[in-house]
Amino acid sequence: KQWYQRRVRVLTGGEQLAIRDLHKDIIMSVSWNYEGSIMSTTCKDKYLRLFDPRASSQLVAEVVSHLGAKGGKATWLTPTEKILSVGFGKSSEREIMLYDSRNLGKGPLVTRTIDQLSGLITPY
Repeated sequence: KQWYQRRVRVLTGGEQLAIRDLHKDIIMSVSWNYEGSIMSTTCKDKYLRLFDPRASSQLVAEVVSHLGAKGGKATWLTPTEKILSVGFGKSSEREIMLYDSRNLGKGPLVTRTIDQLSGLITPY
């Protein structure tokens, strides 16, 4: 199992938020925005989610991301409000997607297929 499945907890005004409890499957990546106010996660269930741990309703937005079986990873493009995710499409092609975190529900701003190789890409 991946280390953050059991150990990632966020202090939210005295309470701990267990990130694992807010996902239906294995968490693939966790990334904070430039200010540290919003956290993005990608999950094996193919969703990219945004959380505000300071709010009572922590889930800000979610969108279906990469549809491939291997899942994806995401990172914030600092200091903008854009999120770059990398993963695999339905046909196992590697792809990148660019999202605007303020309008995540509208889907990716840009989707590009990279190639057909099988190696994972880490967007750091």
